[in-house]
Amino acid sequence: MTTINITNIKSASAPLFASAWEIYQYSFPASERRRPEAQRKALEEQPECSMDIYTRDDDPHKVIGFMLHWDFGHSVYLEHFAVSRNERNNGAGGRMLDSFIERNASKRIILDIDMPIDDISKRRLGFYRRHGLVDNPTRKHIHPNLSDPRAESFELLLMSYGDTLDDEEFRRFRDDFENKICLNL
Repeated sequence: MTTINITNIKSASAPLFASAWEIYQYSFPASERRRPEAQRKALEEQPECSMDIYTRDDDPHKVIGFMLHWDFGHSVYLEHFAVSRNERNNGAGGRMLDSFIERNASKRIILDIDMPIDDISKRRLGFYRRHGLVDNPTRKHIHPNLSDPRAESFELLLMSYGDTLDDEEFRRFRDDFENKICLNL
């Protein structure tokens, strides 16, 4: 098995960012993608925001995936996670997620996904469940349109690693989400 390398970046001008951005563009609908300038600001001006870029030992210049996340000390929010089209369905995504969970074991890991209404979104839900995340169906999570903040917001399913979020954890997540993550839209 080829070893996966992780490079953490805090700048849109960092090597490999352009390749990760290309994966980002085709992996998420426009409503779930930040505009380039907003993403640059989040990475470079928000200390909690960073991106892990994944490459293989045998080709360290080829990006196989990325995770854009926000570390708040008490929790880490995995905002975007995508794997290159060429690397899907071979276990790379699972290894990336397991590594992320292991590196953040002391914090509450939180992410959101599309509501499970079609085959793809149901498969995505199953993927996260197999890696220890649980859904929080009683925690309503309304997400703004990232490409056009004036457009209609939408509901996503909130997930957390291990157990569901308690009231205090959910309140802290909502505060972080509204006051930091949504700051650069």
